[in-house]
Amino acid sequence: RQGLASRVLTAMFHTTWDLITPENIAQALGALAAFLAMVISLTHMARHWRYNKTKIRKSTVRLLFVVPIFALDCWVCLMLEASRYEWAVLLTGIREVYEAIALVSFLELVLTISGGTRHLSELMLRRAEEEGPTGGTKHPWPLRLVTARYKAGPELLRMMLLGIFQYVFVCLLYMFLITCVWTMDRLQLLSPQVSLVVKALPILMKAVSCAFALSCLLLFAHDVKDLVPSCGLAGKFLSIKGIVFFTFWQSFVIRLAQRTGQFGAVQQALTKKALKHGIDAEWWDDAELRCGLNDFLLCFEVLFFSVLHLYAYPAREIERMPEEVQARIKLQECPGIDRIMSTVNLMNLGRLKREILSLADVSPTDSSDGGGGKGSTLVAAAEPLIW
Repeated sequence: RQGLASRVLTAMFHTTWDLITPENIAQALGALAAFLAMVISLTHMARHWRYNKTKIRKSTVRLLFVVPIFALDCWVCLMLEASRYEWAVLLTGIREVYEAIALVSFLELVLTISGGTRHLSELMLRRAEEEGPTGGTKHPWPLRLVTARYKAGPELLRMMLLGIFQYVFVCLLYMFLITCVWTMDRLQLLSPQVSLVVKALPILMKAVSCAFALSCLLLFAHDVKDLVPSCGLAGKFLSIKGIVFFTFWQSFVIRLAQRTGQFGAVQQALTKKALKHGIDAEWWDDAELRCGLNDFLLCFEVLFFSVLHLYAYPAREIERMPEEVQARIKLQECPGIDRIMSTVNLMNLGRLKREILSLADVSPTDSSDGGGGKGSTLVAAAEPLIW
């Protein structure tokens, strides 16, 4: 069998079995998983472009784009991990910027289904009036130690949405900083010790921002779950939170396992297995191994999420929604190229930010007449979002 494998490798890839390393096997398996994930996800997006004639199509396709972007990025990082130019550092930054865009696209989808931020604020105010005064909502520990309580209604909604939105700007700043550090490393302007410290600062900044954004997302989903029309919110929430969770915490666990020496036993076992089968037992260094393992696992995790998205974001989802929601989000058919370009255009994220900030002008008196009075600011602004 080994002779047959060597002949196949020599004929197809101009190499031999004894030159294959454990990293090469990981790269091949990662390529297979990433390819399958991209095929499943791109097919699913094509179905949305064809059948999804609603206002949530744009945000849904942006969310689905997470899988092909992550799959391709992780596999390329896996292939370039040992490059002396450290291209994987920049590629990982690009991936994490889109992670933030996907998080905001999830908000875009939920708010569109709900009728807009002000309409959702009106529903939250009415519920607060029916339930009576409460102590407000706070973040879980330890964030509650440094954050205030939020009143139910516009204040809670605005602060949660802004807490999620800040992650986009922090990721953009993170990308800028690591690009600067990468450039200075290439020009040899930093000593190895200074480089390690400078690299740690953007990572720490992003970690704090990510933790706060996830906490805000959790509080937002918990507070509006009874107010959002039936749309499989739990599955949608888990599919986006899972990607963010795996991207951030998985790398943290891998780094911790490496620091505690857990990788040593695994490396020894794999080295013995490789030598037994005549495979070169050469390994990457510790940093390359840590990042490579994270990218390898993500190649398989995006494959799982590509399947999960088939059920969380069905192409004909509008058929399952209540009639009032169908009427609110239905969109007239537009040419195919316009549908694609509208997904690429991210300018609507700026309009979303302005709409969130406008919630500061909403107060309980705006809905004191039940939402139908002449001076109701909420009803006047509760038009469905056209994104």
